[in-house]
Amino acid sequence: MQRIIWAISGAGLLVFLASSAWLAKLDERGPVGADVELDGGLSASFYLPGAQPTSRVRVAPLFGEPRPPGVVLMHGFSMDRRSMSSLARALAGAGYAVLSIDAAGHGDNRAPFHRGWGRADAHADVFGRAVDFLRASPHVDGGRIAVGGHSMGASAALDYATRDSGLDATLLISGGYRLEGPYRPPNVLVLVAEADPPDTARGLAEIAAGLADGSALPPGETSGDPALGLAVRHVVVAETDHVDVIFATETAGEIVSWLDASFGIERSTPLALADARLPVLGFAMLGALLALPGLGLLVGRLVPARAALPAAGPAALAGLALALVGVLPVLMVGEPLAFLSLEVGDVILSWLSLAGVALLVVLALRGQLAGLGGEISPVRTLLGAGLGFLVMTLFMQPLHEVAHGMSLSAGRAGVFAAAALVVLPFALAYQLLLRRGSPLRAAVSGALGVVVVLVVMGAATSLGVLSPVVMLMLGVIGLAFVALEVFAAGVYAQSRNTLVIAAVAALWLAWITALAVPLRL
Repeated sequence: MQRIIWAISGAGLLVFLASSAWLAKLDERGPVGADVELDGGLSASFYLPGAQPTSRVRVAPLFGEPRPPGVVLMHGFSMDRRSMSSLARALAGAGYAVLSIDAAGHGDNRAPFHRGWGRADAHADVFGRAVDFLRASPHVDGGRIAVGGHSMGASAALDYATRDSGLDATLLISGGYRLEGPYRPPNVLVLVAEADPPDTARGLAEIAAGLADGSALPPGETSGDPALGLAVRHVVVAETDHVDVIFATETAGEIVSWLDASFGIERSTPLALADARLPVLGFAMLGALLALPGLGLLVGRLVPARAALPAAGPAALAGLALALVGVLPVLMVGEPLAFLSLEVGDVILSWLSLAGVALLVVLALRGQLAGLGGEISPVRTLLGAGLGFLVMTLFMQPLHEVAHGMSLSAGRAGVFAAAALVVLPFALAYQLLLRRGSPLRAAVSGALGVVVVLVVMGAATSLGVLSPVVMLMLGVIGLAFVALEVFAAGVYAQSRNTLVIAAVAALWLAWITALAVPLRL
């Protein structure tokens, strides 16, 4: 069996390496671009029209050419500016200058994320600095500016558009719920993902209707004259959800057409707006998933081996569910780990940590922690856990330029270390409870445990114990757990060492959390 795993993982590794190299070349062939830092430490990526055969160069002035209109884009909650790169590159390819910015507390933006982020003007200052940058740039026609965003970023864009009378268009992707400023937002494009949450779709439909003089505006319809800045269009992007709508070619096409109408630009030939990097990224991630079991086997050879414990039964899954549900009332009273200053993340970590401690207490009372010391060989255990974590993170690097930054800033490194410590009890209890018996039984139990965690998390979100945004993050959280389970299956098949798997799991979950959720400090 292990020979088959080695063969599949070897093939997966080759696919991963080839796809990653191809992805890097495609990224280099994109539009002229550079990372810039605006006043106040606002991090951004600046894209200009024109293909750039050699990447990583500074943006150069466009001598002798008309300056393009500018567009500011802001990402959604728990994302960063790189998640908007597909759309930003498509718009730059269509002839627009694009500034994709990190919201406060996100990505490389060192400014703190403030609670009350649902407040309409929470990001007005960030958008203002971005618009000022474009208006002052020698590369941009500062008199022609549009603002837009996704989810949280769309709400921020809509609010800013009601406070700045010098804009030409407003782009809303799966977000934007209030009209509170003194001005009517100009030329509003309302894009809704087909699988958006009902509240999101309903809120955006109300925005579109309000801007269309109170009349319902069916999807696919436009009201008003773009030349006068009074137009609004309502579109449902087919076969998309709240996250992948920003990568859809239809989304880019609708936005380019809307910007063209708003700026009075006519085109004689259609544009190729699809991001060629996305299918290659898919192959890279598939290769990573196939390679992880074999690399798990390799790590398993480096760590102390132990005998397998009796297989976990339904009672173990029931115990996991009971612990996860049982500690939820504590979260309704307060957040034990609020000191981590991770918006939404500290609640999730508090929940998992409390559930883990409860499970460890039960396991200790039942005498099931007695043999744990037999696994411990400090040097080999730390080496195996460190190597396993390194493998996991390296295989996620292709996401860095396309979907989300994969490197921790200095401010997030400390949060990562603290998060790893507080989530370790849950990771250890989870592995001791479910990772038992034969490799196949252990893999099945681990996978079912992931289902239990996600179901309880979804239920807690529906009941209002966890933030509503957690529901939108379930897909990403699920993928993180799947990658971990695939790697853990290889380690367990070779060594049965649940302590090393638990350490890798704690580091992995802490890293994902520290990367994705906003920092309040």
